[in-house]
Amino acid sequence: MFSAKEACITNLIYMNTVKASMIILCLFQVKIFLRLIYDLSNYTNEKIAKAIKNIGILVVSYSIFSELLQNICCWIFVTKIFCLDLTTIKLIGIFVGLIIISLSEYIKFKNQIVEKLDV
Repeated sequence: MFSAKEACITNLIYMNTVKASMIILCLFQVKIFLRLIYDLSNYTNEKIAKAIKNIGILVVSYSIFSELLQNICCWIFVTKIFCLDLTTIKLIGIFVGLIIISLSEYIKFKNQIVEKLDV
């Protein structure tokens, strides 16, 4: 049996916890990335590549799990009918996240080549 009150509460809890926590984590990683860029004394390509990779992983995980978790919460708390809708996975977010991760791997690879040439 469908209850509008339970659906509203589930949606509000989901919006406030899952989506807000993912956005906060991403903003925290961007803050770390910007701090590494502006602090030239602590600047290393490995740290920047790690920060960029963490942002890419967050983008991919948000694209895969955001709507999927909302469907699962709706199934558990509201409808009690299992309906897993995989069309809600955001493919453009996965693609952008993979590009960000490949950018971090490029930075690591470039750093290794520069170190080998300096020796």
